[in-house]
Amino acid sequence: MGDYYLVDSDISTFTPQQITDYKIRTLTDAQDIADIQFLIHDIWDGVVCLMTTGPNPKGDPLTGDDLASHLRAMKFVAKLEAADRFNTSYQALKNNESALEQSTWAQQLAEATAYSADSSAAIPLLSVLAPARNQTVAQYAADVVSAASAFATAQTQLIVDLKSAYQAIDNCSTAQDLRALGWI
Repeated sequence: MGDYYLVDSDISTFTPQQITDYKIRTLTDAQDIADIQFLIHDIWDGVVCLMTTGPNPKGDPLTGDDLASHLRAMKFVAKLEAADRFNTSYQALKNNESALEQSTWAQQLAEATAYSADSSAAIPLLSVLAPARNQTVAQYAADVVSAASAFATAQTQLIVDLKSAYQAIDNCSTAQDLRALGWI
């Protein structure tokens, strides 16, 4: 379920690359730590149970508090997966521009907004970027405002979709319903 390595200790012994590659997450909540032990169970013929060896490979079904713990753990992992997928989509929004360009977006937008309100506003960055793009400052400022608006709209849609995914996960009352969402 998920491709995560969940630990209940300090992850500083892992390298940043290992943390990324293995999706290492620290668990600090006692309930999460207790619930995660039930992720060794899975859905078999509509029932959550442990797969074992031997003539009857299906263990006893989970019930009661154990079944509730399993569902909470599945929801925890499903939310991790949803967050990772939406983070990837968010990064894709920005991947068309260099880190250098992105580092100036806030200043460009501030100057473009100020210039749109008052053409005598100080615009040290826009005044050198506009000619580099063979544009007037007014054209460049309009492009910056438009690009920022489009980015904000896309970013807003992603966060709405993420929050909707979280709500759908929270609304699941069975492991089967949760699995049907496709996050795990």
